[in-house]
Amino acid sequence: MIKKIIAILFVLGTILLMMDVTWAIQVQQEEKKTILFPEKSTKKIKIDGNLDDEVWINPFFSPKFVTCSPAYGQELLENTEIRMAYDKDNLYFAFTCYDEQDKIKTSLSPRDKISNDDYVAVFIDTMGNKQTSYEFYVNPSGIQWDGLNSTSGKDDSVDFVWHSAAKIYSDCYRVEIAIPLESIRFKEDKEVKMGLLFQRSVNHSGSIATWPETGPGQTDFNYMATVVYKDLKPKLKFEILPNFTFNRENVRTENNNWEHTNTSNIGVSVQYGITSSILAEATINPDFSQIESDEFQIEVNQKYPILYSEKRPFFMEGMGALDFGLVQNGMMLSAVHTRNIIDPSWAAKVTGSEGKLSFAVLAAADQSEGKEWSEGVNPNLGKDIFWGIVGGKYNIGSDNSIGFLYSGRHFAGSKNDVVGLDLQYRFFTDIRMNVS
Repeated sequence: MIKKIIAILFVLGTILLMMDVTWAIQVQQEEKKTILFPEKSTKKIKIDGNLDDEVWINPFFSPKFVTCSPAYGQELLENTEIRMAYDKDNLYFAFTCYDEQDKIKTSLSPRDKISNDDYVAVFIDTMGNKQTSYEFYVNPSGIQWDGLNSTSGKDDSVDFVWHSAAKIYSDCYRVEIAIPLESIRFKEDKEVKMGLLFQRSVNHSGSIATWPETGPGQTDFNYMATVVYKDLKPKLKFEILPNFTFNRENVRTENNNWEHTNTSNIGVSVQYGITSSILAEATINPDFSQIESDEFQIEVNQKYPILYSEKRPFFMEGMGALDFGLVQNGMMLSAVHTRNIIDPSWAAKVTGSEGKLSFAVLAAADQSEGKEWSEGVNPNLGKDIFWGIVGGKYNIGSDNSIGFLYSGRHFAGSKNDVVGLDLQYRFFTDIRMNVS
């Protein structure tokens, strides 16, 4: 017994020693990072791809983009000029991407379908905690692609509200991006510090490059530059979104006789920004009819159930706190799939970040199992499924985190409660441990 205790203490001591060494390395890397100070604009910037606004007259910087795909460490031959600005409503980015006009690859494609085109991208860790980042991509035709990246993986199903435009010229293409402050979460301070990384894809050479330079074996968070915004005030949300739907169904019973069935729904949703980084939401009888259709999936000879991405904004906001590293890299796409909450009569949620903690708390009553059956009598008529989900991640330095998760489903006397833990820790530069 004593030998086992000594062995356990030895292992724990070794892990703690590695943590200290790793932390020292990370601090040294942090000190070498570039710090950017964008200019605050007092005039409105028009997003049209021309870059003729007064604010863009100011000096640009032309960083050295270095490839991360298909090989690391090669300097990109095509030059890129970057300009940055902000005002009380938006963060702005402008790119001039030099290349021969006939080599520029672009398309008028659906949103999020530009991975085979040339494009530029902005990755922003708005909380500065190396756990999550917003990603905004634009191709030379101005088509958008966005996602939410975390230490557990990337989610392309999210669709943020932002603005972009692009134009192709004889020797380059230009892109303008405006990111509304209402679409992102950040900590209010005199100097708001965010992590920042740019990416460029050059299709004709098959190269994807970044600035700052990234390397294999680590997340992008450990390479990001720091951007400092002064006097940046958050846009605290307060929205009331009422909804009303009416449906009339006509069924012919005889040649000239019809049966009419009318259904209606009245509901309301409320969003309120408790702080600049914490958002509360509540909804009663929500209407999700405005959500885009699910992508087609083949249902023949499926080894696993069909899994559609979550597209409902109420359930998407801040749910990166529920991601587990090993889950996304395995056969499961997510630790919690909120599409199982089919027809909520009400739901409430609080998400956000406080210090090093990112969290999400969700409660909902789902009436899908308590509805009338077309045939027979539903023994659970009028009963709701009660859902409770609590999750969070605590940053323990760099892109390391400890995560926790609770998910509960209670219905008609049955209960299903699940608790999970997640540890992601980088012992050395290229060695990272994930335990779930």
